[in-house]
Amino acid sequence: MQPKAVKKAIEDAREFVRRGEKLWAKFNAPDKPDWHHIVGTAESGALRRQSLELTRALAEMRKP
Repeated sequence: MQPKAVKKAIEDAREFVRRGEKLWAKFNAPDKPDWHHIVGTAESGALRRQSLELTRALAEMRKP
């Protein structure tokens, strides 16, 4: 593992959590109990994209 790759994975993980919490806060409000409304939103797309970035960073980190 390279320190640079570990740092990148940590940064991407933090961004994933940040985006996930933003999505959760928006769609877990009492007036929006139905999570089916999440699909196709900008927030869900951003979270999905960040999950891909995190996956890549973790794969890179695992390389010797």
